[in-house]
Amino acid sequence: GAHTTFKLSVFCFIGAIFLLCSGVCNSVVLNITAENLDSYLLNDVVVLKFYAKWCVRSDRIAQEYDTAVRELTLWQTDYLSGSNRINNHHDLDQQIVYGQIDGTAEPSLRTRYKIWGYPVIIFQRKGEPYQVYHGRTDYRGIVKFVKREILAKWRDINTPSQLHAFLQIEEISILGVFKQNKIRA
Repeated sequence: GAHTTFKLSVFCFIGAIFLLCSGVCNSVVLNITAENLDSYLLNDVVVLKFYAKWCVRSDRIAQEYDTAVRELTLWQTDYLSGSNRINNHHDLDQQIVYGQIDGTAEPSLRTRYKIWGYPVIIFQRKGEPYQVYHGRTDYRGIVKFVKREILAKWRDINTPSQLHAFLQIEEISILGVFKQNKIRA
């Protein structure tokens, strides 16, 4: 009867969400080693989490990092397909790799990035020095850091929806209004 239809509908709905998310939501956090790091650094952006298996703080941040990566992957996809795109600067048309490095198993990488404790999150744009994240270790803090680094440059804002999207990322912003009736952030 109606009860069976409800259970079947809920099951189908959950199954549909699982299938949708398996392609989009299931963003991959790659295991990075000394052997493969340089090939990943050829991408536009690499976000790395250094951890140690014995570290309690590393255990705590593991789920937060995975959640942040899923949210960032969805944000990148949504941002590229939506009208909030800021002046077609292609900020998010970048290949972004999210990885994790077991610092105890990769001493050469620990030395290369000057890692002395765990966990540590690093943002590196191709050909530029890396940035170390020093903020909150919940997923919101990680997301905010990565978004800020991805969009860290001047850009034109031409519509209210672009301004709204920009203000969702930045706590502190400097806006300038110029003769062409554009807002520059």
